[in-house]
Amino acid sequence: MLNDGELRKTNSIVDSTQAIREAADRTPDVIPLYEVKQYRLTYLTPDKAGNLITASGIVAVPKNQRA
Repeated sequence: MLNDGELRKTNSIVDSTQAIREAADRTPDVIPLYEVKQYRLTYLTPDKAGNLITASGIVAVPKNQRA
């Protein structure tokens, strides 16, 4: 069950390009084409005992700027 979602950050193409350059020795050649919006989601999930606990995660969604 989703409890909440909020926009946490938008990475511009320049931001993404810089991040890739900083990690160039660990990643293949990549050329960012889109801005990326990052949303933090909180939701309920069962633990090992079956009790519902709050968890969170990030969903990254590219924005097609050509459309």
